[in-house]
Amino acid sequence: MAYNTNRYFPECVLYEVFSWLPPKFVGRFTIVNKSSYEFIKSPAFISTHLSRCVDDRRDYALLMPDPWLGRYWYEPCKVLCNWNVEYQVEWPAKFDFFSRPIGSFNGIVCFTNNHVRCCGRVLYLWNPILEKFKCIKSTSFNILYDSGYRFQYNVGFWYDNINDDYKLLRILQVFSILDVKQCQVEIFSLKARSWKRLSDVEVPPLFVKSDIPLVADGRINCPLQDFQISLCYRGVLALVVVPRDVLTDWSVWVMTQFGVAETWQEIIVRTRERPLYVKFAKKENIIFECNDSRLAVCNIEKRQTRYLEDVSRDGLWVDYHETISFLGDEDEVLE
Repeated sequence: MAYNTNRYFPECVLYEVFSWLPPKFVGRFTIVNKSSYEFIKSPAFISTHLSRCVDDRRDYALLMPDPWLGRYWYEPCKVLCNWNVEYQVEWPAKFDFFSRPIGSFNGIVCFTNNHVRCCGRVLYLWNPILEKFKCIKSTSFNILYDSGYRFQYNVGFWYDNINDDYKLLRILQVFSILDVKQCQVEIFSLKARSWKRLSDVEVPPLFVKSDIPLVADGRINCPLQDFQISLCYRGVLALVVVPRDVLTDWSVWVMTQFGVAETWQEIIVRTRERPLYVKFAKKENIIFECNDSRLAVCNIEKRQTRYLEDVSRDGLWVDYHETISFLGDEDEVLE
């Protein structure tokens, strides 16, 4: 027999209590007793709960098997907290086998299909906690499949906090060996549920994970060093510089004031390990892959490094944070 909890506790009390509960726990109540906890789906509650989740200073990540490395999508995904495996999440069977993660905001993970002939036309937004997703298909581009042309596409995903809207950016370039033949750009708004075509975009794209979308055209000329354009470090633009000389320490350069070249500062990372790739996290941590295929986490402020023994490198990483951000009551395909 089901009981209406609201008979015994005022909704304002439930609102305050539930806003402090973990997202996974709150999400269960939307399934068990939908009528009594309808307030959980309200924009005000989701915003309050999200703000308290964001204040959590622990590092979270989602590790998914990579089909290109012989790993299959029906294997479960792993949710990591402070780089330790917390639990596993089943991969949605309706996703394309070749889907790859683009990024994550507010607990919603974005994927795109990675098949050559599809060119990222199918996009997915997924909340693992609520087991809800949306499949989004872009407008039809005028793509030429002549043998003399090749294709390059980029997909970006971000949260527009001004308009409270999730948006997708898709750039497709069709070019020959000598010059770019076509560049098409479109932006999808989840709130408007539609694509908008942009015109007069002729420069190659460069994506930076921040509140500032960036498109740039240029080159870094430095033959003695390898550069990695990172997502961000402490909320600012950052570059990882790895000298080819194995005896030289690698470093992180941060632009403390966006757009001001004089504010670049270098942080030396003193570790014996040479990174194959670098990923920034919270608490001044960076995660990187060593030459011996091990994964390591380094606190660049304290100069402390530890290896991740229980985490496989044969996977796809994406920053992740548990939230109850709703994509709707039902799974949906948006044409």
